[in-house]
Amino acid sequence: MSRRTKLIILAVFLVLLAIPAAYVALTWSPKDPLRVRLISMDMPGEQDPFKQMTMRMELENTSTVPIFVGDVVFRARRKTGVNGDPMFQRIYLFSPDGSSNWFHTIAPRSTQLFSADVTGYDQATVDMDSAEMVYLYESDTEHRINELWSRGIERVPYWITKHLPEPLSDSDQAAASIEPPPH
Repeated sequence: MSRRTKLIILAVFLVLLAIPAAYVALTWSPKDPLRVRLISMDMPGEQDPFKQMTMRMELENTSTVPIFVGDVVFRARRKTGVNGDPMFQRIYLFSPDGSSNWFHTIAPRSTQLFSADVTGYDQATVDMDSAEMVYLYESDTEHRINELWSRGIERVPYWITKHLPEPLSDSDQAAASIEPPPH
């Protein structure tokens, strides 16, 4: 085989290898992929000792890849003149059908409805203008590669796995301010 043929085969191989590598690099970790829009808030009653507020919201995936949303925290400052730490509470997202999974998948460029219960909400002290959702997320590419890695590790003997690196990454974290409901 001539040298020229070998170089052409090598170039074709490198181009074919670069295509999936570029896809993984571009879709691995989109920056701030979610927008949160508040639809409604059911305020706690005066007799409610837990002061539980239910928020209905839309989560919009602004990226071009599916996003897996995990752990979510509601965070808001106290109103001016009110002493105390900012409100900071882990919440669970409930789908419209009432299910709550560890990860919720949101398709690319789409919106999904959720509800969440926030306990300890006091309308008189919490500044909803500063409210935001802090969330952990993974892109579809990151999620699939981590799943593949985890399943593959289970099939390899321990004496080999102790020399292998940990999974490629943890979930990314982002914060999204909560947009008020449309009037």
